[in-house]
Amino acid sequence: MKPFLSILCFLWLFALTAFAAEDYSRFAAVDSIACDFRMERHLAIADKPLVSTGRFYFRRPGFLRWEYRTPLAHGLIVRGSEAVSWQYDGEGRVTSADISRQPMARLMGEQLRMFLSMDMEQISKRYRIEPIPDGVTLVPLQPGQIASIRLLFDRSERKLPVVTETAITEKSGEKTVISYAGFRINQPFPPAVEEPR
Repeated sequence: MKPFLSILCFLWLFALTAFAAEDYSRFAAVDSIACDFRMERHLAIADKPLVSTGRFYFRRPGFLRWEYRTPLAHGLIVRGSEAVSWQYDGEGRVTSADISRQPMARLMGEQLRMFLSMDMEQISKRYRIEPIPDGVTLVPLQPGQIASIRLLFDRSERKLPVVTETAITEKSGEKTVISYAGFRINQPFPPAVEEPR
């Protein structure tokens, strides 16, 4: 569930910059984005949140890399309908697996297409959109594990506003909070980003 939630967080981070701008045409100017993240997973069974850090990359029309760096290096790459996960085996070797046919990967691809096309008709069929100060809350209209998704925006001097925090609250009361920093918008990626490692 954690990788899927992470990817959804990214999709909302990228796509919902348009909500902050309240001008969806500005969204079309973003061809790529890269950024660092810090994820805190607040679980009922843990006194302290579980913390992971990493970096993600997105490039139109459908390339996505979500890379965890700590505490364990692993991640996934999505290229259109292809999805590959990888992890280090503890001895410096990388193992990877094609996850394209797994249900979560298919759902992720569907969400990717919906948000990247800014299909507001489809988004509004799946989420109730509630403006809040400095952000927006999305409430799923269908039953599931997620109770709400809160996004906070930075509308400072950037040409495009960005989501600086995503909080996903599950119906169980557990929560995932992801903070974003170090944005690079419309800049080339290092060549190694394309490979699962």
